[in-house]
Amino acid sequence: TYTDDFNAVKARGRKTESTRTPDQRALAAFWEGNASIHWNQAANQIARANGLSLSQANRLLAVLNIAMADTAFTIWSAKRFYGEIPTEVTWRPATAIPMADLDGNADTAPDVDWLPLVTTPSHPEYPAGHPSLNGAAATMLLRHFGDAQTFTLTTGVTSRTYTSITQARADGNDARVWGGMHYPSTVAISDTVGRNIARYVDRNAMQSLDRKRDWK
Repeated sequence: TYTDDFNAVKARGRKTESTRTPDQRALAAFWEGNASIHWNQAANQIARANGLSLSQANRLLAVLNIAMADTAFTIWSAKRFYGEIPTEVTWRPATAIPMADLDGNADTAPDVDWLPLVTTPSHPEYPAGHPSLNGAAATMLLRHFGDAQTFTLTTGVTSRTYTSITQARADGNDARVWGGMHYPSTVAISDTVGRNIARYVDRNAMQSLDRKRDWK
């Protein structure tokens, strides 16, 4: 798995001479924006488009943000936990690729000039923050709405319009590989953490005292 991860980021996440498409390069920069802001933008627009009542919209935004907050606590605790175990921590691609001759893996080849497209954050690679929030938020929205929803997200002065919750989630996750910051397996695992937390939160948090009431 590590070899596949290594080679994927080496090819697609490099600053120059990457196998990325121009749109993938743009997406890497776009999804570097704040994930919680993106998904609150989506939730607000989707709630309005689907005619949610005030109480329904309030609960949606509450459980969405509780799920993302609980996910953030979990991910950052895990970064600290795994980052302190020498046999568990994974080098960021920015370190792993130039120094691959020291990783003990004969199937990884170093590239001393390799640089990521997006500046690497100064905290552990595993698990991944953005994909975990994408997993939590997209799961929460998909529990309340169909996948085919239209919404516009903004990062700075740049906007992107989506017609699918799943597509936005996929772009946000893939962007971490295209930006050269995370490995595909880390992205997948982190998304799953967020997904499972969102499911738990939606089942257990902000419930009506009268369970027969459907938040009208």
